[in-house]
Amino acid sequence: MNRRNVVLSASLIAGLAAAGSAQAQVQVQWWHAMSGPLGEWVADLAKDFNAKQKEYVVVPTFKGTYGETLTAGIAAFRAGTAPDILQVYEVGTATMMASKGAIKPVSEVMTMGGAKFDPKVYIPAVAGYYTAPNGQMLSLPFNSSTTVFYYNKDAFKAAAGSERTATVDEGRTNYVAPLGLALQQITKDVEVDLRGKHVIVCEDIYDSGRTLAAIRDLLRVHHPASVEVAAFLYKKVKKRVAEVEIKYKGYDIEDKFVVGYGLDYSEMYRNLPYVGVLKRSVYEGGK
Repeated sequence: MNRRNVVLSASLIAGLAAAGSAQAQVQVQWWHAMSGPLGEWVADLAKDFNAKQKEYVVVPTFKGTYGETLTAGIAAFRAGTAPDILQVYEVGTATMMASKGAIKPVSEVMTMGGAKFDPKVYIPAVAGYYTAPNGQMLSLPFNSSTTVFYYNKDAFKAAAGSERTATVDEGRTNYVAPLGLALQQITKDVEVDLRGKHVIVCEDIYDSGRTLAAIRDLLRVHHPASVEVAAFLYKKVKKRVAEVEIKYKGYDIEDKFVVGYGLDYSEMYRNLPYVGVLKRSVYEGGK
């Protein structure tokens, strides 16, 4: 029995419908991790789609938590009984893509089905989780949580002494200090008093700049005398999400996917005693 490819997506159903007609209804197995009200919403999506056409019938099946759903999908693939669509969390994209031949990227599926698909419609902070370094969209964002920032202009003006504005530019939210980058989640703040001290942030690689900018802005809130950045690797990219001044720079590298010496891909290769360029076939599903 030939192994079936898994599609890491949930809204690809419309693309499948556009692929062509069939003599009888084609059953599409959709495994997901949505429980409670979200599970009911998923069931309604499938029911609504099934009612609007007669070529395909989508069968949604709850498989447990994200981890349990991912494990079930991998086991089914190995047994040759993989579902057509598998909904997993962000980490699952890298895990499945590292499994050569296990899935087909959503961009490839859309092309096969003749469906229009523009990855640029997604907020960069969201799309980045599901996109390979070459810009290819691997899986389709579905039920993806994205931070939305609101603030009271009058209260902020009274507290800060002057009004600071929040603007949205190309889907990225940029806030004037001391607000920081809201799209980058900070789970733990510093626990020492930085007031009046000189701080140096040591980073392994300067890439998109998103995380580094968020850390820089967070540190500035604590009123240090200065915040400087030292980066082991300085990647030469065409455009960054956020620009950060790198005062201490180790090595310049080209825009390549590198691993080793602390840098990883899907929690792999981190312990290599050197820095190497990862083969494209590893993160592009065998291409």
